Amino acid sequence: MNNKLSVAAAGGDRFASRSHSLAVTSAGSSELRELSSQGGAKTKICFYNHTGQVSGAEKVLFAIFSALATLDCQGVVFAPQSEQFEAVCKLNKLDFRPVTELNARYTSNPYKLLVYLLSVAQLLRELRKNIRLERPDLVHANTTRAAIVATLATVGTKIPVLWYLHDILPRHPLSALVKVLAVLSGRNRLIAVSNATASAFVGDLPSWARSRAPLEVIHNGTDTTIFNTNRDCAPAFLEEIGLNGAHFRIGIVGQITARKGHLEVIRTLAPLFKTTLRHGRLLVVGAAMFNNDKAYLELLKAEAERLGITDQILFLGPRHIPTLMKALNVLVVNSSNEPFGLVLTEAMASGTPVVAGAVDGILEIVEDNVSGLLFRLGDTETLSSHLLALASDGDLCRRLAVAGRERVEQVFSQRAFQSRVLRHYASYSGRMPNPTDSFEASAV
Repeated sequence: MNNKLSVAAAGGDRFASRSHSLAVTSAGSSELRELSSQGGAKTKICFYNHTGQVSGAEKVLFAIFSALATLDCQGVVFAPQSEQFEAVCKLNKLDFRPVTELNARYTSNPYKLLVYLLSVAQLLRELRKNIRLERPDLVHANTTRAAIVATLATVGTKIPVLWYLHDILPRHPLSALVKVLAVLSGRNRLIAVSNATASAFVGDLPSWARSRAPLEVIHNGTDTTIFNTNRDCAPAFLEEIGLNGAHFRIGIVGQITARKGHLEVIRTLAPLFKTTLRHGRLLVVGAAMFNNDKAYLELLKAEAERLGITDQILFLGPRHIPTLMKALNVLVVNSSNEPFGLVLTEAMASGTPVVAGAVDGILEIVEDNVSGLLFRLGDTETLSSHLLALASDGDLCRRLAVAGRERVEQVFSQRAFQSRVLRHYASYSGRMPNPTDSFEASAV
């Protein structure tokens, strides 16, 4: 194994601001509650998400919602009409305010650009009106697109806007303009989900520009009580999807889109499924949600048929991920870029070995040949070798499963993640707790 592919998270969040440079290794509910015992008026936070669809960024936001009750604050959520968003807000006693969905994407087409700009203008008026009525201490914009709109909607106010960076921006002239908007406002603060995401956003900016928008890296967390190693539910799930314990089950989980590399995985597995891995099955889990993703899903099905492995690939659509993870023998992540890779920590917490492309935030999660196996993007020979090794070596599977679970518990727990986000929120009301009072600092 090539250990040069692995970069542990230890060593510090390189882009964290001085006042937020301490990480939390663990935090119980009593420690979270201490954030709300500082006195003073409630902090009011307006959350804005540009879409009502639920994917990785929204799952992270929902984890924040579940922790807000421990902080003395009031939360209002702006998002397009969504039953799931509304249900989560109701569960966590947050006010939900439906707003128009943002219809804007990167494009070089002048007609589409005009349509997008009109959509943004309409939404700006709507969001500005709502924010002025709420008068929050902070606007948490949960995506880069949401942050652009929130920053423009609050022009002329002193309301700080938190840009929560889940994405690595594409190489595009508009990306440069987005970065300029983020750092030049003077009201913005940035949280990135990984050092890779932070570097991609501000790494090429001069130091004076970076200093105008303090940036903290907070790795996403995984709830290890939900994602656990109890596999009692696996047999019933396998029966439901028509499989049994004799199959070697490989999963690729998440949004179905070309960036996730499903097509390359299918092509890599085809010769194995016909020879050394005849008992193998690929479980494709997730939905085609945006742009041309539905066409990409049809391409995957057509390719499976062309390669003669239709019976060995199951397109399962959205599933209950904690149950699914327990039914897999291995999770594969083959993304061309991956800001973090929440699905990796979910699998690792479940005791499921992971095989992943060595890109971006993945390098901060997986230690090669310790808590998972890495391969260079496009190296299908190593990907095949890793899968065959896991299919034949039970000791390797057990070793990776134990180390993966331990890594999530030590570095990527949901409580640690929630504690750091709540500390960030508390700073906006001047009630920042002394970290030595209730938090254990580490070198993470």
